[in-house]
Amino acid sequence: MSLFRRDLRELLPELGKIKQISSDKAERTGLASPPERGNHHRHGNKPARARPSAGSVPKQDPPLGGGKRLPQRLDPARAVAGSLIVSGRTATTDGSSAQSIRKAPHVSYELDPELVPVMPARAEPAAAAPAPASGDWKALRQAGELGQAYLATLVPPSSGIQAATFHATSDGASIELRWYTKTGQAGAESASQAVAEPGSAVVYAHGGGMVLGTLDLYDELMSWYVDRTSVPFLSVGYRRAPDEGTGTTLSQDVFAGLTWLLAAASELGVDPARVAVMGDSGGGAPAAGAAILARDRGIALARQILVYPMLDDRNQTPDPDRAAYLTWTYDNNHTAWSAILGDQLGTDDVSPVAAPARLADYAGLAPAYIDVGDLDIFRDEAIAYAQNLARAGIPIELHVHPAVPHGWERFAPDSESAKRAMADRARVVASI
Repeated sequence: MSLFRRDLRELLPELGKIKQISSDKAERTGLASPPERGNHHRHGNKPARARPSAGSVPKQDPPLGGGKRLPQRLDPARAVAGSLIVSGRTATTDGSSAQSIRKAPHVSYELDPELVPVMPARAEPAAAAPAPASGDWKALRQAGELGQAYLATLVPPSSGIQAATFHATSDGASIELRWYTKTGQAGAESASQAVAEPGSAVVYAHGGGMVLGTLDLYDELMSWYVDRTSVPFLSVGYRRAPDEGTGTTLSQDVFAGLTWLLAAASELGVDPARVAVMGDSGGGAPAAGAAILARDRGIALARQILVYPMLDDRNQTPDPDRAAYLTWTYDNNHTAWSAILGDQLGTDDVSPVAAPARLADYAGLAPAYIDVGDLDIFRDEAIAYAQNLARAGIPIELHVHPAVPHGWERFAPDSESAKRAMADRARVVASI
């Protein structure tokens, strides 16, 4: 028990005596008793405030790192002034009263307990490559793809999924497309396969900060989505920054995959009105950029599904409160956006097709599903993008998952939060 609380407990009997003396004095002088509750407005008096019991004080959690909390002590400045803080008021020794000023305690972030034991394992694959320095996109690509290869081994197995390779043309370049279907669905082996009626489809942009990642590294994840939802996926091998494509090129490549799918819809058994774009992490920008291009060119999309999307090149100011939990860091972010935009980074010249958070007019965009972790550096930009869509009258579904960092559901797939997130995404995909 703190010194302050012990002294207060010792004072309580004395305070009771004072109250009794005051009551006796009031009876001797003929003063009226306090009015009943409910009539105080008639006499201009207010009922006494209920004093919180000792049991009502919330118990504080121990700090991170296993340290012990110091006992709470009376603020020295208030002790010198002879103040006693009770129920949000300051009772001073001179009999006056003043409103106390209380500063809210600093709130610390904590990691989902189910993720604590798996974080070290996640770091092991990247340890095989040099730690990428800020601005070194080659080192970031090397380390990132080692990590993605490890994540692919954690995807739950799927069966009965077939993949066929096609190509689209974007600005004169050949873009590889990989079409994932369940066995027996149209387009899996030949255009002669038929289905009872056209169905939905998803055009997917893989993650990797737009500087890393490949179709092969996402093969298991695409198969999982198709297996769980029975919706075919078209994974787009867009050109990565900075050596293959920069600026709006990445979104244009994903849009080329979209237009290819719409042109081949009849032979692939796809209903053009039931096509969505989807992307995770760095694939979120090309997916959202393709949705912007679709709107601008008169193509109606059924949905845009953005999983912890990387949308804003201006997100460059570190948040020290979440630094210990970041799996995609601010250095990584600066390296990636610098590779994508070059000297345009942070200027007014950035196109919203490259960095969708730069968009001014959200009207007419496809309905959106967005999810992000609370410990992800993309949290604020994802929430802001959802808000801007909502203000423009676009239907949204937004999930902010507490106590989890970027990509958590990939390296901790058995955690309850990962299961919920994946179930939500599969539900949305199946509903297209």
